[in-house]
Amino acid sequence: QASLEFIGFPDDDSWNDTARYAKADEDEPGLHKSLVAQTRLGEQAIMAVPVFSYQNENLKIVPSMFQAKQYFLKAISITRAGVVKTLVAKGVPENWQKSPLLRNCYPLLLDEKNRWIDDQNVELNDELGLIYGTKEKQ
Repeated sequence: QASLEFIGFPDDDSWNDTARYAKADEDEPGLHKSLVAQTRLGEQAIMAVPVFSYQNENLKIVPSMFQAKQYFLKAISITRAGVVKTLVAKGVPENWQKSPLLRNCYPLLLDEKNRWIDDQNVELNDELGLIYGTKEKQ
């Protein structure tokens, strides 16, 4: 396979064909650390969409553009390591991956008290946003 590779000639632009290089959006979830810009400061951030337990069935269908927009307008950025790790491990629902707006968003499933079902110390507050209790699940 290496014999099929072609670097190009220095006297023409055959070496400057950028279409052959694999490209990835550096904000793409699950992208290897080596492919993210080295100047990027801070922890990994993901977009999460608060979804209440009674809406859980909606995760099993491909959302319409209107539904996807409604979800996306509620999206929040999360950098808390324990929460990010758990959500990334669960992944983006298959049907959300088919939506341009939701393909990089993770559902944050909440109970009737606005608490995350995976860790009751993480709570969504209408005024303050996402509140982390003293004991976060690692």
